[in-house]
Amino acid sequence: MVKSIVALAIIAFCMLHERNSFAKTTDIATLKLLVANESYDDALSLLRKYHREDDRDPELWYLGGIIHNRMMRQDSALVYFKHAALLDSTDQRIAGALASVYASLRQSANAREIYREMIARDSTALMPYIQLASLHMRDNEPRAALELYMLLHSIEPSNQGFVKSIGDCYRRTGNDMAAVKYFRQANTMNRSDLSVNLSLSNLYSKMKDYDAGLEIAEAGLEIDNNHAELLFWSGFFNYALGRHSQAVRRLKQAEDNGNESLLVHQFLGICHYFLGNFESARDYLELAVRFNVNDYRLFTYLGKIYRYLDDYEISEKYFLTALEVLRPDASALINTYLNLIDTYRIASSFDKMADAYTTALEYDRNNPYLHYGLAYTLDNHLGNKDQAVSSYIAFVEHATKVSEPNNELVALIDYARARIRGIREDRFFE
Repeated sequence: MVKSIVALAIIAFCMLHERNSFAKTTDIATLKLLVANESYDDALSLLRKYHREDDRDPELWYLGGIIHNRMMRQDSALVYFKHAALLDSTDQRIAGALASVYASLRQSANAREIYREMIARDSTALMPYIQLASLHMRDNEPRAALELYMLLHSIEPSNQGFVKSIGDCYRRTGNDMAAVKYFRQANTMNRSDLSVNLSLSNLYSKMKDYDAGLEIAEAGLEIDNNHAELLFWSGFFNYALGRHSQAVRRLKQAEDNGNESLLVHQFLGICHYFLGNFESARDYLELAVRFNVNDYRLFTYLGKIYRYLDDYEISEKYFLTALEVLRPDASALINTYLNLIDTYRIASSFDKMADAYTTALEYDRNNPYLHYGLAYTLDNHLGNKDQAVSSYIAFVEHATKVSEPNNELVALIDYARARIRGIREDRFFE
């Protein structure tokens, strides 16, 4: 009799468990359907109901994170994904979702830690490598990303995306030759991917390899002859090679296909100038100078154009404007140099720092602070004592003319004189 009761209890428990498992599976399926249909408010209402019944199910917390993430509530999504990860630390979906939200919230260190844990747990899964490399690229760490993309390339050598990414890493580290090599390989693997042609065009422009640039731009135009950016690059390379008629044709096509950028107008204007089409040159360059008011070359071209058009008054105006651009305000110029010097100081680029002081002095020979800065840099950072003495002497000469009692220059003059004596004494005993 007792055995029968126990058996019945076990059967009843199993039936109840099966019913609960079925109900839970149905609940999750309903939630997923609401999420798929973007009914997020209804999904959250149902989720809260299910949580009141069971708040220990990691799947429910994971789905809550998905819902909040879809609704652009990353802070709330983070709470849900973290709770799901606490309940099930082995689920790679949860870990990946948590890392992704950390990344979107710019908490890169946390995201990287999770991706590395995922890789340690399963080194065959490629997605954590890809996400970690992408995160390094976003955070401007192309060398770290390059190691990962090289590993991914060795695993899947036929994956064109990895080859492109390697090229991009090399481009961002300044290794243009290596970047060209990998972008060329990516272009061979998929000639319809015109983003590669654009990357190569940019690199060839930087390297001044205009023939190769024209070749790759024209190859892309064979795939899409209305591609506005490639039309621009073809026009630019033709311009750089002195082929002004071909350049005008391609640049006009770029403009007709929606590229009405400053550079398109600028190069169209210059090419028309060289072709003797002065009215067209004038129209395009006057469009360009509206947006680039500091390029003296454009004002010079316009001055020449109006001279050819016999409008000497406007020609004079443009030449005078070009001169004004070439003569920036001295105080603004010195301030720019001082900002540059601060950058070099922070980066410990003391040779560049000394060069910047020297160039700034060409514009303001009477500035005592520039002489002092140069002297101090030569003396204390570069060990160039002889030139430092000359700069300290120049500083004292200019500073004594403008210093006043209790002025900071007085202390600097005392320091400079002490260093002049000290350096000379050292030289004597040497």
